[in-house]
Amino acid sequence: MAFTCPPETAFMASFQQRICTRVLGVSLPHILEPLGTPEKCRNLLNQAGFRDIEIKIEPSGRYRPLRGCLKSISL
Repeated sequence: MAFTCPPETAFMASFQQRICTRVLGVSLPHILEPLGTPEKCRNLLNQAGFRDIEIKIEPSGRYRPLRGCLKSISL
């Protein structure tokens, strides 16, 4: 079986979390919390009964630095 799991730092999830809390007053869990690290993926697969788990990390996508992009937003 193969699947893709983004890291916890992908999709600006923590930024989205803060916006929802401050603007909407709604506290959301981090969307990538359950599978955001190789260890978390391995633990979840173990709990589901999988054995001989091999995790391969293949970088993809582009890095987009936030430096300077959010100067006008204070959170």
